[in-house]
Amino acid sequence: MNTENIKLEAAFAELETIVERLEMGDTPLDDLLQQYERGIHLIAECRKQLQAAEQRVLQLTPNPDGTTSLDPFEE
Repeated sequence: MNTENIKLEAAFAELETIVERLEMGDTPLDDLLQQYERGIHLIAECRKQLQAAEQRVLQLTPNPDGTTSLDPFEE
């Protein structure tokens, strides 16, 4: 299964399932390696989506010279 376009919540849920299977200790080696590789791809996709979300959460900040800049949102 491809990890592109998977929703973040679905990726996290699948990662939890993979971890549970791996922790059981009764997974055959070939399946274990496939699940591990799938988990690595899911983690990369989650990281990509989280970084994209962070970029979207920016605020427009006025500069002293009258221009504006996009800065990370801070409370």
